[in-house]
Amino acid sequence: MSRDQYVKDDYISCEDERYAPDLVKALELSNQVVPDDLKSLADGFMAKGLLQAHGTGFKFNEEEEQVRKAAKKAQAKEYGFEQD
Repeated sequence: MSRDQYVKDDYISCEDERYAPDLVKALELSNQVVPDDLKSLADGFMAKGLLQAHGTGFKFNEEEEQVRKAAKKAQAKEYGFEQD
């Protein structure tokens, strides 16, 4: 089955090709057969380098961190978790 056939049969569209690696992983983890074309589509997508590793999350700058801490402190005080 060619990539076009795979798309034509509505298994996965070109716009959805970014999900191919996840589909392959899900099929493999559930001990299902991974169609060669889906595997090729996933490999091609991965080769493009479009998947990015997740970072360490959002980082506040110093001013934003102070605002966040003040808001957290005010909320704790409002709910009685912090004394004056």
